[in-house]
Amino acid sequence: MKIKTADLNEIKTLVSWAAKEGWNPGLNDAECYALADSEGFLVAYLDKKMVASISAIKYQRFAFIGFYIVKPEYRGKGLGWQLWQHTMNQLNGFNVALDGVVEQQNNYKKSGFKWAHNNIRYQWLNQQQKTTQHSESVETTSDAAINNYLQAYFPARRDAFNQAWQQQTNAQARLIRHGDSIKAYGVIRRCQDGYKIGPLFAENKTLASQLLNDLCTQADIGAYIYLDVPEPNHFAQQIMSAKNAEKVFETARMYTASEPDIGLANTYGITSFEVG
Repeated sequence: MKIKTADLNEIKTLVSWAAKEGWNPGLNDAECYALADSEGFLVAYLDKKMVASISAIKYQRFAFIGFYIVKPEYRGKGLGWQLWQHTMNQLNGFNVALDGVVEQQNNYKKSGFKWAHNNIRYQWLNQQQKTTQHSESVETTSDAAINNYLQAYFPARRDAFNQAWQQQTNAQARLIRHGDSIKAYGVIRRCQDGYKIGPLFAENKTLASQLLNDLCTQADIGAYIYLDVPEPNHFAQQIMSAKNAEKVFETARMYTASEPDIGLANTYGITSFEVG
């Protein structure tokens, strides 16, 4: 088996694999994720066929694993385990995080991961009519101010990714300001099925609800909207209950070292299960 760094076309292929797994990626995910770390995606080939993938996005001494997929017809042959070991060897000395399906927690523990909390994916049918907007486009605020604000919600800077994420086509990024201070920030993007909101950060439940509703006005009425909520944020779950949102998926956030302070109390929606 040959392991290599994925190019953009190969990243697009593994995003299509993720779609077949039911992960419902965004329409522009491949291009945005590639900007997070140009060498962060690995693919495995067997007999000149791409058979497995994994992402290991490095941010200084922090890394995030995702896209760990083996094509169905090649599963059970140990190929994924070889790719996993290769990747973890490259991440020696990093605090590594992942959002893994709950059923795989014990397997990840064997590789040194420790459970931090669960994230819950909610879905609901959009019925949000266009009303008075409490938020404004991110274009009214400098890139530096936004990146500085987002620093509180991630263990390392990733300015290029943040800019690509909010500027991608088929997406809308909005924020709420009080004077020059950003109080809430969120992005909604078109996915293969409906829309995903992420991230969604806010200083309190009221601001989170206002921004969430504003973002929903960017989606088609009757389309599904998805939001990935950290389970420890009870206010976020209250907002989901008010929308009669349905729990459809759950992951375990795990780290190989200590859990970083990433503002979970003000995180109403995480950015991505794939890159953190």
